[in-house]
Amino acid sequence: SMCQRKPPPCLSFTHTNPLKPTHHKHPSMFATLGQNQPQKKRSVFQPNENDSRYAFQLQHFDKQADLIRPYQLLYYINDASIEIYDMKTKRVFLKKIQYPQVALDDLYAGNTVLIYGRQYQITGYSDAFTEERFKKFTQKTCVVLTSSGINELGAVLNLAESNELKVKHDSIEEVEAERLYDDQRVIQSVSNGPIVVIELTGSEAVERWKSVMANTPTLASNSTQDAQTELDFYFSKETNTAQQEGSTLAFIKPHAIADGNAGAIIQDIQRGGFKINRLELFHLDKTNAADFLEVYKGVLPEYTAMVDQYSNGGAIVMEITSTSDVSNTVEAFRELCGPMDPELCKLLRPNTIRAKYGRDKILNAIHCTDLEEDSSL
Repeated sequence: SMCQRKPPPCLSFTHTNPLKPTHHKHPSMFATLGQNQPQKKRSVFQPNENDSRYAFQLQHFDKQADLIRPYQLLYYINDASIEIYDMKTKRVFLKKIQYPQVALDDLYAGNTVLIYGRQYQITGYSDAFTEERFKKFTQKTCVVLTSSGINELGAVLNLAESNELKVKHDSIEEVEAERLYDDQRVIQSVSNGPIVVIELTGSEAVERWKSVMANTPTLASNSTQDAQTELDFYFSKETNTAQQEGSTLAFIKPHAIADGNAGAIIQDIQRGGFKINRLELFHLDKTNAADFLEVYKGVLPEYTAMVDQYSNGGAIVMEITSTSDVSNTVEAFRELCGPMDPELCKLLRPNTIRAKYGRDKILNAIHCTDLEEDSSL
């Protein structure tokens, strides 16, 4: 019954324009919760053996000229190479070259990719052939985690074998719920406190989630039509469930999401004695990433690489609070994350988040802050 970006499970979040929700109603499905192990990343999109290349529409915002420039990206199957054309000048912008940082699972409408330091948004498919190939892999479904099951968010996300994922905290009034649902149990459930709304995108997303949801405290869309109605409603709403006082900022990095570790990290946070007050998935552009990390400029030699990582896909941003001592939230969460260098973490504190999911100082899974005022970010 219900509910903006990267590979399995991949997260990407974009604010959508407000859409007026329709008055379509439908029954919902209830379920109970089970324990699950973190999923490992696997390829979602499988090309046909006779396919040679796929074509995508891109756009890049040129800040100096204050213009949005259109491009076309060609992805060649046989050697995983890419080529970019400038659609305005009708010239090659990037000659054909192998670029393993961009995989097929990254190439879908709505995602953002970073290619040689330039950020591109994929706005669509350039031909009917590519659209037809990718269409079945981009079906959407809406999943709602009710207030009684929010503590199991990490476990639920571990089941989300999806090539795109949006997630946000929300709240809904009973009168709003009645516009979406007929089932009184569902209306009561979604309007009885904070909820988490998840958009999953992938092959046969509606039926695949319904096949695994029996072990989760979620409501799920019954059809693609229902899913679109619910997604338009939830993701056009502006809701703030943050409390700020006694909280800290947690930022799951794009590489950890692309690796399929977001659910496991959130599970560790919740089991580590923290409550998530506010959560959304965002795409930072390079300017915002640079502003966010400005305190490290000239201090850490990894600053430029950090900016590239923070803007290289979706990032889950959370406001969290200690469940035992809110006055110690910042320090307690830093302890859970561990030192900046995952190799050091593995040696000294192997049970920390960075030890388990980080690779190096740049790709260290999670950002945490030592400044309480940063929680408002």
